[in-house]
Amino acid sequence: MRAIKVFHALPLSGFDDDEIAKRMAKEDEEIRQLFETAGIDVMILHPHMDELKDEVELKQLRHPNLYYFGLSLAEGIAKCDIIAFGHSWRAARGCIVEQFISEMYGIKCVELDKEYSTEKLLSIVKRAIVVDDD
Repeated sequence: MRAIKVFHALPLSGFDDDEIAKRMAKEDEEIRQLFETAGIDVMILHPHMDELKDEVELKQLRHPNLYYFGLSLAEGIAKCDIIAFGHSWRAARGCIVEQFISEMYGIKCVELDKEYSTEKLLSIVKRAIVVDDD
């Protein structure tokens, strides 16, 4: 089986870059362990974090957070098999929208706040990698 692409959705607002990096690394390890216990290799995709370098472009943005969110959709969610929601995701606007998107587009999800048996996780993965011809 190929490596499963997992988008790591986690709260970003209200945290500085160091806090985000620490939380991301800790939760990335949890994601790896979760899937590896079921014998599944993962490639973890992250929200877009690079700042815009073009000052003119940055000044033209009325809602820069939405711009970054859009980049995360294009670079992460659009390419993933599964979304893994980090701890406390239900308190974050972006994560709530990502969860809604996952429902609307049929992207399978796991939550780090929940326990998963190997059988349940394998079932989620199998449903995630099935290609619909619709």
